[in-house]
Amino acid sequence: MTQSTTKAKWNYEEDEIFDQLCKKYKLNFRVVADHLPNRSYTQVRSHYYNKIKRKEAHIASNISSITLNCSPQYEIKKKQESIKDADENFLQISSVLDTFE
Repeated sequence: MTQSTTKAKWNYEEDEIFDQLCKKYKLNFRVVADHLPNRSYTQVRSHYYNKIKRKEAHIASNISSITLNCSPQYEIKKKQESIKDADENFLQISSVLDTFE
């Protein structure tokens, strides 16, 4: 018996079931598809690899932002800002102390 498949986007519930089944059955997409009504083997396999690509892209963007924030220019700028803040604080304290003289 063949089941009908849908071309609709994966909903939250389907995706949760999919994640649980993948943990249990690993890369056995045929078995995972058998547990998901209206999803074919090809849809399950594609969904799995698309999720991996999205995770990799997310990780890569996080790594690039971390790398940018750790560049020498970034560190120098942060130190300059810190020195400027300290100078401003010193001037404020000095002006308050001058009022007591």
